[in-house]
Amino acid sequence: MEKRDLVLRMIQQTAQLLRAVFNSLPIDDFETEQQVQDFTSSLKDNLLLNIDSLIQTTDEEALVYLLRIDGMDLENLESLADILKLMALKCKGDLNEKSALLNRKALLLYKHIADTSKTYDWGRENKIMSLQKLLS
Repeated sequence: MEKRDLVLRMIQQTAQLLRAVFNSLPIDDFETEQQVQDFTSSLKDNLLLNIDSLIQTTDEEALVYLLRIDGMDLENLESLADILKLMALKCKGDLNEKSALLNRKALLLYKHIADTSKTYDWGRENKIMSLQKLLS
């Protein structure tokens, strides 16, 4: 029991670290493709999370990969989905294919959260509906 408590505590600390990293990233500041690339490099360096590889994988592979990261709870998944959605919005003009891939992965994460969360969130449902409309 003591070992299990230690592992749970470590997972909670990792989740807090992920939230801190997500919250500290300057996602509202980038306007150019280079700034988006710098941002993805920052995610890769800080979290070992390669966005470019993630958006190229199948939905199942992406979920399996993300759910294996210690501390990647529903709150962190939603933060990541918000980041992907914003990145897609920022690179929409120049990178339509990349924008679509980012939006598809964001939609995947929002749907996974909606399916597994015990709480209903109107904001999340609105994001799902807007992404479905955008991608159709």
